Amino acid sequence: MEKVWKYNDRGNSRRRALRLVSELFDSEQHSEGQVEDNLELTVCVDDSGESDMEISDEESDHQNFEEDVEDKEVHGETAASVEDQSDLGEPCSQRDSDLQSSLADWAIEFGISLIALSAPLTILKVHHSSLPKDGRTLLKTKTSYSITSIAGGVFHYCGILNSVRKILDKVWHTVGDKHVFKLQLNFDGLPLFKSTATQFWPILGLLQGHTKAPVLIGLFCGTSKPNSLADYLHDLVQELKMLRDGFLFKQKTFFLHVASVVCDTPARAFIRGVKSHTGYRGCDKCHQTCVWKSNRMTFPEVNAKRRTDESFRQETDEKHHIQHSPLADIGIDMVTCFPHDYMHLVCLGVMRRLLDLWMSTIGPLHCRISSIQASMVSNRLLALRSYIPNEFARRPRALADRCRWKATELRQFLLYTGPVVLNDVLQPQIYDNFMLFEDVKIHGNLDLISGFPFENFLGNLKKLVRGPCNPLTPFDRRFASHNKLVNLKFLRLAVDGIVVKLNERDSCVKIDNKLVLVQNIVEDKGAVYLVGNEYKQKYVRLCHAGVKDETREGSKTEWKDVY
Repeated sequence: MEKVWKYNDRGNSRRRALRLVSELFDSEQHSEGQVEDNLELTVCVDDSGESDMEISDEESDHQNFEEDVEDKEVHGETAASVEDQSDLGEPCSQRDSDLQSSLADWAIEFGISLIALSAPLTILKVHHSSLPKDGRTLLKTKTSYSITSIAGGVFHYCGILNSVRKILDKVWHTVGDKHVFKLQLNFDGLPLFKSTATQFWPILGLLQGHTKAPVLIGLFCGTSKPNSLADYLHDLVQELKMLRDGFLFKQKTFFLHVASVVCDTPARAFIRGVKSHTGYRGCDKCHQTCVWKSNRMTFPEVNAKRRTDESFRQETDEKHHIQHSPLADIGIDMVTCFPHDYMHLVCLGVMRRLLDLWMSTIGPLHCRISSIQASMVSNRLLALRSYIPNEFARRPRALADRCRWKATELRQFLLYTGPVVLNDVLQPQIYDNFMLFEDVKIHGNLDLISGFPFENFLGNLKKLVRGPCNPLTPFDRRFASHNKLVNLKFLRLAVDGIVVKLNERDSCVKIDNKLVLVQNIVEDKGAVYLVGNEYKQKYVRLCHAGVKDETREGSKTEWKDVY
């Protein structure tokens, strides 16, 4: 009897591919007979080879993975047979369950499409009858979502409490009753394709002090930004009202308040319902009429009257407001709770402008540096590449590529490498000006009002979009599957977002005011230890290449358990 195929992705091509594979293995199954049973026993091996994956270094884990697979196959052929089946430590059904979990983690970690995942599942099902044939079954993909048509597009609201539930499960026992969680919100537009105007407008949230990764609260999809701010924010505002009054979780009462809303300038103007920064009354922080000069909008007044939360709610400056923002109705301060994002203003704005003033012809002569000095700075930056740890997204590049530097590279230059490589290059007064920073009085350090985590999250969201036809519905399914925990293991230690590995870049740590060079990571009885050399004494000097040279003095350092 001919099988009925119900795959609806990629239609005929997928059905033909899976039908051919299934018919091929059905014919082999009838011809080989008992061989299939032996093959099933072959894969039910002891877990003694499981540690091979754990000790492979990430720098060469792809090559080592292939070697580990070969070792496990040889071990399976020698260890598993019909005679010693009774000696196996656990039943095959348990191993098949572990295999399903590992395959699901692998597919999620490496972004395997459903078509590419379903093809090997059909092959593996010959040897593991408990495996599903379809990738959607393996990933337990949800098939029903609440998607509504609002504001000129479609909208799916995940919910604040649903999105942060996993975080609350981890931290609820560490905080007291009636604890107030601080939520940071982010709104931004995300173009999906170059050939169409389809775009996402996600609502992201971040629990400050408890996680560094944002969560998805809501997602709008349309050909432009939402045409109704009230409809776009309705579900969010209603839930914030409820959470502000308190909610019960694990027999404890918690509260949630919005600490800040971090957006770029166009999105901030849209969410606040005010004129954009290009308007004559577009300043967020003060009452002044801008001046159009040299083909740009300027803000000449430095002592203008400051805007306040009260004046914003009363809309005293009518020319500044366009529409009413629903966020003003739930106690959010519409001026102080909307800080300027330093990623766009400082890194992509001021820092890039300073580099242009120092190195191009647009800057004053007394500020410029010579080509020899620019080459010296570039050499110093390139010499630092081997010492930049894993926590930095990118390694330094030469100044010749500064026009292509990303925001993370400009931040790294501003806060870390710049003060080192520019030493003795810039004039003292220019160098001292480069080192000055203003204290953030309301929200704390710059990382607390940064757009970097949200921009990184948006990049990951875009990777889950596969086609322009109704992208929201398939995106919801992929995001729900991708949001699962991944159990892949590597030889590294990750604690509070800090990664420690045995390479030169990520092996130097500071523990209890001790500077340690990690040589090994040991796990014993569930406890993890770092084994390394402790620097007894050290001093820092600036080499000609701009590299910090840390020299040990005194007695020879011995091996010590430091964690």
